[in-house]
Amino acid sequence: MDGGISLLITGLALAPAVLMLHMMAAQVKSGKLTRNYVWGLRTRKLQSSDEAWDIGHRAAQPHLYALAYWTYGAMAACVLGALVVRSEEAAGVFIMVVIGGFTAAVLIHAWRAVVVAHRAVDQRLELAEQLVGSNRAGS
Repeated sequence: MDGGISLLITGLALAPAVLMLHMMAAQVKSGKLTRNYVWGLRTRKLQSSDEAWDIGHRAAQPHLYALAYWTYGAMAACVLGALVVRSEEAAGVFIMVVIGGFTAAVLIHAWRAVVVAHRAVDQRLELAEQLVGSNRAGS
């Protein structure tokens, strides 16, 4: 099999991931991503309430878009590589490098999305506790 075909297949195989990640980021941006057990950043802290879900996902939105953009990049690299690479060996190396870099970027942005989301929820909870404490002290 021609190496370009392998790259083309790999690139096209990323299409569903691109669509899913971009749809999720767009739903967060529009406020339509409601708390669920299938779609989104599903951690115990973010699942604890609708408010935590919304706050966390809004804070993580740049990283969710970054996940989609990295997937677009990996897909484009494979499809463009299919135009140039002809040998199976070169295609294998190309795929390993592209998918390796893509995987690293996805793991970093997914981790950052969760960290940023949890930090936003924690800050909101701290603020709420401070407000409740100052109201009690003022009473």
